[in-house]
Amino acid sequence: GPLRDALKEAASSIWSAITSQADSSDVILRTLTAKCYGSFLYASLLTEAIISGTLSAEDSDKYPEKIYDFYYRWMNALVPDENIFSEKYYPAFSILVAAGAPVSQRILMRALGWKNVDKMKFIRLFRSFIIERKAFDGELTVDLFHSSFRDWMSDESGIADKYYVDPVDGLKLYADSLYEEYKSKIIKK
Repeated sequence: GPLRDALKEAASSIWSAITSQADSSDVILRTLTAKCYGSFLYASLLTEAIISGTLSAEDSDKYPEKIYDFYYRWMNALVPDENIFSEKYYPAFSILVAAGAPVSQRILMRALGWKNVDKMKFIRLFRSFIIERKAFDGELTVDLFHSSFRDWMSDESGIADKYYVDPVDGLKLYADSLYEEYKSKIIKK
């Protein structure tokens, strides 16, 4: 239909840059369109993975079946050790999942006891999953790049495996930090 045609047209120029073989690029493009089921997010993630070298354009049989498979593969490539994820990154992701909206970088740093360099390392490592923005008041914020990533991380069925985060943990950390922020403003007055 029209969505498939639009996707094929949008991806065509990217694919021609990835592979110089006309015959295989058409096969790859057909495979992409079939696998993405009309999801531009899937197509975008697949394209990014091929351009970055994480996946080979010619190995279409190895393309992830679902968007959640992408999330797991990328997280596992970034932090394969469950203990390192739990100790270093779980608290930050639990806050971002629990908040469900952009979080002030200042508040996040307070909640986690981070210095600016710690925050920058986190954002740089997970730049495919994190969006930095300026709030209307000029405050820098961070958020997860897509609600499906938030859903994947917090799905109690265990689909995220070692990357599961409990939003209740994040809510406690976030609420405590917001309370500390509130107290500090009251004391200043």
